Amino acid sequence: MRRLAPLPVLLVIAACQGRVLSNPSAASGSSSGQGATTSSSAGGGASSVGASSTGGSGGSGGASSSSSSGGGGAPALCTGSVVWTRALGIDLVQTSGNEDPFSGFAVTPAGDILLTGRSCWDPNGCAWAPNTPPGNDTFFTRLDATGAIVGGSPVPGIDQPGASVIAAPDGGWLVSGMQGSDFGSNTAHLIRYDAVGQIVFHKTFVSFSLTFGDVAFLPSGHMIVTGYFRGQTSFDSIVKESWLEIASLFLGELDADGDVVFVKTFTQTDCASGHGLAIGADGDIFLSGEMGGCHVSPSLNLGGDTLMGGASFLARFTATGEHVWSKQIGASIHPLRFTPEGTLFVPGGSGAPTVDFGAGPVAIDAGSFLARLDLDGAPLAVQPTGLLDFAAVAPVPGGASRFVSPFYSAATIDVLGAPLASNAGSTDVLVGTIDAGGKMAGACLYGGPGEEPIWATGKAPDGAFLVAGRFTGTLDLGSGPVTSATAGDRDIFIAKILP
Repeated sequence: MRRLAPLPVLLVIAACQGRVLSNPSAASGSSSGQGATTSSSAGGGASSVGASSTGGSGGSGGASSSSSSGGGGAPALCTGSVVWTRALGIDLVQTSGNEDPFSGFAVTPAGDILLTGRSCWDPNGCAWAPNTPPGNDTFFTRLDATGAIVGGSPVPGIDQPGASVIAAPDGGWLVSGMQGSDFGSNTAHLIRYDAVGQIVFHKTFVSFSLTFGDVAFLPSGHMIVTGYFRGQTSFDSIVKESWLEIASLFLGELDADGDVVFVKTFTQTDCASGHGLAIGADGDIFLSGEMGGCHVSPSLNLGGDTLMGGASFLARFTATGEHVWSKQIGASIHPLRFTPEGTLFVPGGSGAPTVDFGAGPVAIDAGSFLARLDLDGAPLAVQPTGLLDFAAVAPVPGGASRFVSPFYSAATIDVLGAPLASNAGSTDVLVGTIDAGGKMAGACLYGGPGEEPIWATGKAPDGAFLVAGRFTGTLDLGSGPVTSATAGDRDIFIAKILP
């Protein structure tokens, strides 16, 4: 999942994880699962730059490709393919306010896809919310490794929009969300499920608003958590009060039963929230977040020098929450992870002309960037990546990165050395590789004449991307066409794409 939205009064866990390879031999255009259509193919090759190919039988679209020298080597054409595409069969008449019903997306280590949402209003129920009665019930839906809906159930307690989900290393998952109250004190829910969908624990926290921006699991089964809270909030027996009722940053640890081990808050004079966690080999905690946006003189002290002004921040803490270092970054930061070489991988984007990780400003022309830092926070490399808007990005050995991004340009433009143009001038799905020199080493564009905005992404252990988005009518990304539940209405698709 991508970036934390501007501080809603909701509780959200944002996370994306991988899934295993699906079966690429299913018949194109076949229908299976509960109310969903699917198409799959072992291929889905690329055509020449700017051209679109016909994928599957019937329907338009497919992949177009581009290549660059990648710093002097032989050109690398689009070598990716769409393994399968599935439409979930959502008729938005069944949902409240013509809204997409899902708010959370995660992938288990076994390859199942987990979705959370609400607002099935069809009196006969909705196939994409199995075992959930119509109304305002929050639910989770489980899809198998081929994208077929295989189960789901209501989530107890949560009655507000925005429930989300994160997959656990043992095959289980966490669901979180808010329960409203007419008396000012709401209840945040954090529910841990095992791999077969049984509840392990169900924790509640009394709070006006409590958001889990990210959760990282430790080998012990404990969880490091971050996010923000507003108003008086009870973390078990530990009561915290936010500054001036605005969003206040927290960092804490829960044990395997969900009980609070510790929780830290910080001195701040403006909104602050945590949205990214990475745990080092020694157990140290790396945290990213945002500050500012509510007042004119924002400041935040994480235990070192006071950070001033609205921006993102990076910090390192010991396993027990003691401050090691912190720094301010003049750009938005996406979730953190480690490179195969053990350095810190920091993707992001900015509306500013430069980004500075401490070694001087690097021009990014209000675009995105990929940075690699050592574990003391010193920059090793900062790559400007232009207008790419990373829905997912992952480091690979040797300093390269693979990514998914929405892409729109009616005219052919240069993107890191690759000439790219959208299919029929619409928003497409761009999957590519950026080499260690910051050049596009290969790129595949997937889409057709309609818009295919990306909704969520995940990554499989085999390196494939899981991409969820919206479409209208018929969609063919290269594995054969899928069709929305109602002609002219929006639906949600999920596709598995090999880079």
